[in-house]
Formats: sequence, structure tokens, C-alpha cells
Amino acid sequence: MKITLRLWLYITFIVVIVLALIWYFQIVLLPDSYYNSSVAEIDSYANVILQYWEGSRGSITPDAEAELEKLVMTNGLHASVYLSDCEVIFKTGWELEPSRFTSADIRNVLKGQYITRDYSRPGYGQALLIAKPVYMYRETYDHVGISAVLVVAAPIAPVENMQLLLVEQLLIITIFSFIIALSIAFMVSGQFVKPIRVAERAAHEIAKGNLSARINSQDKSEIGDLSRTIDNMAEKLAQIENMRRDFIANVSHQFKTPLSIIQGHTELIYDMLPEEQEKEIEQSYNVILREIQRLDKMSKDILQLSELTSGLAGPTFCEVELYPFCVEICKSLEILNSNIKLKCNISSSLTVNFDPVQMDHVFRNIIQNAIKHSECTNLSVAAEDKPDSVLVRICDDGMGMPEATVQKLWIRFFKGNQKDRTGSGLGMAIVAAVLDAHGYKYGVKSPTDYYGTPCGTEIWFEIRKT
Repeated sequence: MKITLRLWLYITFIVVIVLALIWYFQIVLLPDSYYNSSVAEIDSYANVILQYWEGSRGSITPDAEAELEKLVMTNGLHASVYLSDCEVIFKTGWELEPSRFTSADIRNVLKGQYITRDYSRPGYGQALLIAKPVYMYRETYDHVGISAVLVVAAPIAPVENMQLLLVEQLLIITIFSFIIALSIAFMVSGQFVKPIRVAERAAHEIAKGNLSARINSQDKSEIGDLSRTIDNMAEKLAQIENMRRDFIANVSHQFKTPLSIIQGHTELIYDMLPEEQEKEIEQSYNVILREIQRLDKMSKDILQLSELTSGLAGPTFCEVELYPFCVEICKSLEILNSNIKLKCNISSSLTVNFDPVQMDHVFRNIIQNAIKHSECTNLSVAAEDKPDSVLVRICDDGMGMPEATVQKLWIRFFKGNQKDRTGSGLGMAIVAAVLDAHGYKYGVKSPTDYYGTPCGTEIWFEIRKT
């Protein structure tokens, strides 16, 4: 799964969890929470009233009574005090229906029971009632202390209405939260993934051999550290590659002189031998001469490949008429095998843009390989005109190549025929290096017949017109 999508899902999941918790606490737990909050609020009023009564020694003063009435009226309360015989000795606020608090309730409270009860007032809505004992001290001839019951009631808003209002608000909050969360997730994931994508592209370029690719990240995070590590790796690989190219170029260059000397002296020795001895050593001489020529060709190919891959021999572009260019190459190669029909199916009006010296190696190496190794009877060079380029296809009807050979065709020193002692294994690597230097696309196809057997080979590449 892509990191962008993963971050998007993670942020959305967090938002869903938070919203689910909000819905749970605000909707599911709201009735109990609201009820307990209302009980605590009315109980606090009851405690204030208790302080007045328990401190009045059974006879509340007019000032205290006025303060109580103010408290009751301000908060919309009902307050009353009952004696054990149901006598009401104090009452203020709105009227409490007698059926809402009975003598049985008074007895239960005097026994120590705490009563909390909600009920519906006809025409007024919901109300909550609290009853608790009052302990007063009064010095009279027949009583030392009197126990009473304080009843406090207050209207409360129906929780269902509050829930409906909350549901409407939460729906709006949820919709906007999702929109904002998805937008933020998209922006954050894009910013987070952007340096990773830059590093990915650079890594792909390095993997393709472009060791000059750099990320140059200024990020101070772990992603920035990774980017700088990739840059450092590319720099080290470039140094190693330059050392390797220099080594190959120097070795191949140094090979040329001794090989020429050995070849010259071998031929001189052979010419100086008596005629009767020439026949005796002719076979050995031919072997030595053939191997010297192979080493000489290999050193030239290595030097050419090193120059191409190092950028020292960059292409010199110029306009070339493709038909005469290809016809000349085909005619010069027909002598390699007179049994092969070599055709050039190219329009005479096509003009392309490339380095003719370097592209000569491309056409010659591909055609020579087809003649030497494909065992074909027909070989064609065709060109398809496109708006901005020309697609060149070099096709043969030979035995084709297995998939393993197709995958390794452009690798240096790879030989499809390991028994071949004449080639250097660098021909197709040079083709790839030239086409890469020109910036052309290229590839190889080897179709199979009904039984899956390779039949024929097609090597293609595109050439720009301008």
C-alpha cells in the first residue's frame, strides 16, 4: 500500500475514533451525566438552605427567610420543611403537588434515606425533587431537639430535547471534521511523500547507471538523512566507476602497442622461415595470429566502450539521410554470408539527426550479430516514420533467442554462444552505450511459435528527426 494512502487512512482513522468518542460521551452518556449534574446542582441549593435551618435553632429569622426566598426565586426552586407529623413549618417558591411527597417519604427520610426523584409537572415540564433530613435544636419545655425534612425541587430541561440539539450540532461537526481531516491528510501525506518520491527517482536513475543523479535534500528529518546517504553512495559509486573506466581505458590502450609488436614479429618470423618449415608451423602461426587479432579487436572495443560510457566521446549530431546511410552498410556486410537475403525497407525521404560515426557501429554490430549467430535466411532493416522520430527495426527469421539471453543481451562481455571464440562480447554493449549517449529508446523482441520455441529476433530503436 502506498504511503500516501496509508497516511490518509491513519489520519482518517484517528478522526473517526475521536468523533466516535465524542458521540458516545455526548449522546450515550448524556442522560446520566445530565441527571447527576442536575442532582448535584439542586443538592448544593439544598445544602445552603440546610445551613440556614440547622443554624436557626428551629426559628428562622426574617432576614434569613428573605435571603432564602431570594435564593429560591432566583433559581426557580421550591423549598419546604416538614415535621415528622407532616406539618409544614416553612414553604417558599412554586407550589409542590401533595402527591409528590407523602408521609411515607417523610418517615423514610427521617430514618436516614436520601430521596432523589424526577417527575413531570403538567404544563411545566420535568422537575427534580430532593429530600434530606434537617437536624435543629430548640429549647422548650417538652423538646430538646426536633428532626425535620427539607424538600427542594427545581425544573429541569428535558434531556431528549438537548440530545436532539446535540445530534444536529454533532452531525455538522462530523461532516466538517471529515472534510477538513481528509484535506489535511491529503496535504500532509503529499508533503511527507514528496521527498521520498524525489529519492525514489534518484535511486532509479542511479540503478540505470546515471551516477550523476543527486537528491540534494535540505530536510533535517530522517528522510533527509536517507537522501544524503543515497547522495553519498552515488558519489562513491561514481568515483569507483571513474576509476574502473580509467583502468579499462589505460589497460586497453596499453594492450594495443605490445599486441601490434607481437603480431608484427610473428609475421616477420613466419616470413623468415624456410619454405619447408612454413608448412609445419602454419597451423600454430594461424592460431597465434587469430588470437592476436581477437585481442586487438577486444582492446579496441573496450577502449571504445570506455570512451562512450565516460562521456569523452559524446555524439556529434548532424542531419543524415537514413536510406543511403543504411544501404551502404548493408552492401558492405552482404559479403559475410551470400546465402542471406539482406533487405533495406526504408523510405528515401527520411532524414534523421544523429552521430553517423557512432550510429554506424550500432547498425553494423546488430547486423553482424544477426548474420553470425541467428542462422537466418532473411534479414531486413525497416524504418517507420513517426511524428517526432523514426522507429528502426532490424529483424531476422533465424532461431531466435531464449528469454534468459534477451535479458542479458546488453551486458558487457555476455555471449549468447559461449563456444564462440571470435567475438569479444562487447558488440551489443557498445550499441547500448551509443544509443544511451544519444538518448534513444531501444529494445529487443524474440517471438515464439505455437509450441513456445523462439523464432526470429527483432532489435528496435528510435531515432529523433531533429
